Amino acid sequence: MLLIVRLHDVQLLAFRSLANAICKTLLGAIFANVWQIAQRLAVQYKRIWPFTLLYRPVLYRRYASKDAEQEYWRAVEKAKQRLQASNAHAPVEGLLVYYVPKLLPEYRDAKQEDPEAKEEYISPRTFCKWHRMVFPGQVRHTSPPQSRCGVLTVMQQRQPTLTEAVTALKSYSSRDRREMRRIARLQSDHAVFHRIDTSARYGALWRTWLASKGPDAAVVFAPTAARGA
Repeated sequence: MLLIVRLHDVQLLAFRSLANAICKTLLGAIFANVWQIAQRLAVQYKRIWPFTLLYRPVLYRRYASKDAEQEYWRAVEKAKQRLQASNAHAPVEGLLVYYVPKLLPEYRDAKQEDPEAKEEYISPRTFCKWHRMVFPGQVRHTSPPQSRCGVLTVMQQRQPTLTEAVTALKSYSSRDRREMRRIARLQSDHAVFHRIDTSARYGALWRTWLASKGPDAAVVFAPTAARGA
């Protein structure tokens, strides 16, 4: 048993010696190659470096003769004259430098739109919403209106139906319907039809509108006379 252990130690020492020898040999070869390459580069640099010291960048250049220099200045003077002649910023009398065309009337004049020129239409539901906002304390029943005056008096006593709103809308002008649409947009449908907001300020807005709008212009077409009359 002791003999086997000693043999194992001897083999281990031999393997370590062989590994060290291989490493030394490999590192020595690599170092030798690197050293040879460095020596070659040093030799090449010794041959080249005197020429690098002789090179200097040319900061300026001289002409070969006085005539060549004068020819250069004559060419410069001609180029300067051509450049001055083509200068667009030079003050020249009688030359129109800029021109601003006259704008067309449709771009220059402000357009004034007639509020009655365009007919305003609103839906019966919008009319019912407006009526609930302007007259929030009225109740709803089924007695139909009789005339235009009847529409105003009866409608102020109750909330109209959608069928009654179609007839009632014919009694208002285009400006009135436009104001109805504006007032109806001030509150949501849920707040109006569920009677969440029953403020009287919308009625005040409508009364202020009636007091300030002025008379409505009515266009009446007379029947044409019969032929031969």
